[in-house]
Amino acid sequence: MAIGSLRLRFTGGCDRCVMITKETPTVPHDRSVLRWVARELGNTLGVYAAVGTPGRVRVGDTARWL
Repeated sequence: MAIGSLRLRFTGGCDRCVMITKETPTVPHDRSVLRWVARELGNTLGVYAAVGTPGRVRVGDTARWL
């Protein structure tokens, strides 16, 4: 992925933890969210990335797949 002159490479999926079920000021506590992620997405909702090429990222830069 490229964002500005930065290049990232994705290294693996990120297992989701219980934090997505926690109450926020506008959303109530909901354990069904984590159950859905586990059932529908194999409990993976996110990715780990490593910097392939360091670079500058500015507000408004578009992220694009390489």
